[in-house]
Amino acid sequence: MTIPVKWGHEFLVNTPVADNQREPVVTGLADGRFVIAYTDYSNTTLNGGDDTDDRAVRLEIFNTDGSHAGPPIQANTATADLQDTPSLAALAGGGFVVAWRDRSEGTQSGLDDPSLSAVRMQIFGADGAGIGGERLANSVVTGNQNAPSVAVLGNGQFVVAYGDFSQGVETGDDDTSSYAVRADVFNADGTRATGAVLVNTHTTSSQAKPSVAALAGGNRFVVVFNDYSGEGADTSVGAVRGQILEADGTKVGESFQVNTAADSGQYRPQVAALADGGFVAVWDDGSRGGDTGGDDVSSFAVRGQMFSATGARVGSEVLVNTITENGQQDVSVAALSGGGFIVVWQGHSSGQGGTNDDPDVAVRAQVFDDTGAKSGEEFLVNTTTAGTQGDPSVAELPDGRIVIAWMDVSRGVETGDDDTDLGAIRAQIFDTRTEAIDWKGTSEGEQFAGTKLRDKLNGLGGDDFIAGAGGRDLVKGGSGADTLSGGAGNDRILGGAGADTLNGDAGKDRLSGGKQGDVIMGGLGKDILKGGKGNDVFVFTSADDSGALAKQRDTILDFRPGKDVIDLSAVEIEGFDAEHAFTWLGRGKFSGTEGELRFSATKKHTIVTGDTDSDGVADFSIELKGRIRL
Repeated sequence: MTIPVKWGHEFLVNTPVADNQREPVVTGLADGRFVIAYTDYSNTTLNGGDDTDDRAVRLEIFNTDGSHAGPPIQANTATADLQDTPSLAALAGGGFVVAWRDRSEGTQSGLDDPSLSAVRMQIFGADGAGIGGERLANSVVTGNQNAPSVAVLGNGQFVVAYGDFSQGVETGDDDTSSYAVRADVFNADGTRATGAVLVNTHTTSSQAKPSVAALAGGNRFVVVFNDYSGEGADTSVGAVRGQILEADGTKVGESFQVNTAADSGQYRPQVAALADGGFVAVWDDGSRGGDTGGDDVSSFAVRGQMFSATGARVGSEVLVNTITENGQQDVSVAALSGGGFIVVWQGHSSGQGGTNDDPDVAVRAQVFDDTGAKSGEEFLVNTTTAGTQGDPSVAELPDGRIVIAWMDVSRGVETGDDDTDLGAIRAQIFDTRTEAIDWKGTSEGEQFAGTKLRDKLNGLGGDDFIAGAGGRDLVKGGSGADTLSGGAGNDRILGGAGADTLNGDAGKDRLSGGKQGDVIMGGLGKDILKGGKGNDVFVFTSADDSGALAKQRDTILDFRPGKDVIDLSAVEIEGFDAEHAFTWLGRGKFSGTEGELRFSATKKHTIVTGDTDSDGVADFSIELKGRIRL
């Protein structure tokens, strides 16, 4: 595999832009969309939000093309003090579950956990609506619980792992030291399936910051975590350990040490389940190359290790980062459905190491194949390079692309001042696919995106959202009310039985509606548009969509006055605000006034022309097939 290519552009995730937005996490949803959760300091009341006390956990759902699927959602119901450090997992039915640290001390939930810090959670449906109300995730409430990590099991249950400072008070003194790692398993409806399961076997000192993944092909899960016990092969200040468990909380085998390099400390592990049933763990390594021949002598490196489904090592520990200047840390990992995995991290190389691509802290990534070997080179994720970019999160989408989100402190310098405050969340979609796609949907509504090659995409039933990219694509909607776009190539886009929205984007496209009223946009390029049987709306968003010359203009093959509509409301008229109406002249000539619209006709065609800038010359034109009385 070569370096993944960017699909679309880097985009701003957070809708509220006041103050800071931090700690992003991303997951792909079953229907092809994705959701990003983050800690929000804005105290906003957008979309019914009511958390104006310190921090909140906010959600943003995106369509497969990176456009917002709706307004921001406040995840937390309890709003006293702060809520932060979210974790996400997708549910099979199209929804998702989110867990977070809560410091409301139970004041808005019947004092169910009056301690300083608890873990709460909320299930959401595919429509973004909460299901069943906010719940307390931790079943032990003495002391503090924090740092949640959530994963969905193959049987539909889900598990929330967290750091626990109860010191065994409610669990038979099973771990009386500082922090322990516990996990609670829940049924799909959010009811408890188990109590608090002690994950760690070593109980000396602290065990903390868990990461959990559900293993493929069954109902087991694995938890990796920081271990400060100094027991086992790694007696240093910090190690990474792991434990496999059944869905009922029973431990499978013994706990195991994840890291091989053991000098100094290893911290902040993350884990992802692999397609073959095994898993991969990655972490921040502070050994400075002491056990690895000096391969990275900086303050921190990123290392990883693959394991089988039973917890046996597969191959050797690997240095993930290629660039070694100044330190790399804050790692995230996602498995790839075709085999292998991708690792992202915060790189402090400041453009050193021969890259010269980002003069500050940046987000970097590396793809690995199913043997654990590097596939392609390490690459820069962020396009915006002003200020700092870091704390990344990565997930694979159902169509095989990947999405990476991160915190950005550029203050909008390179992005039109879209977020000028201290911290924002940005994201970028990447495509790892190297062959054209021939995809057919199902009877359900789903979302899918094509490649830069010549794809065939057919939604079949359901209300689908299908996005082409480059290449000469064939995009079909099927029987639902579909949203279809072609991307950059010369595409053919076909609606179907439903009321569809068709967008050719760039290129010379052919767009055809269907039996109902469709919305049809040719976009840039010389396009051919056909509405079909319904009452259709042909939308032009700019004078550039249909140029003034014959070689530039769009053609509508079946325009019917009184039934179909040409919508020019988004075309800018010089000197006026958006959506100012054009003045209709009929067959009259332009008078030298901005915002005039006229037509001319022959036996073969009717030409509508518009003057946007008062020079008396057409700035755009639209051809209607046949002689039409307007």
